[in-house]
Amino acid sequence: MRSRLKAFRVLRKLRQTDIAYELGVSRATYSNIERGECDGSMKFWQKFQQVYGVSDEEMYALMKLDED
Repeated sequence: MRSRLKAFRVLRKLRQTDIAYELGVSRATYSNIERGECDGSMKFWQKFQQVYGVSDEEMYALMKLDED
């Protein structure tokens, strides 16, 4: 799971559908990325960073899977 990614979305009052639309992926794909079931492509993460204006450091934190 990527709890920081979910927190980012929730704090901004966005739905998975909203982010998926902005980034050009399906809601299911975004959900899988957020749950850590898939990594997401470099293109996905680059567009995420561009659209939401996050720093490299914050982006790294959002990409990271939670430790068990």
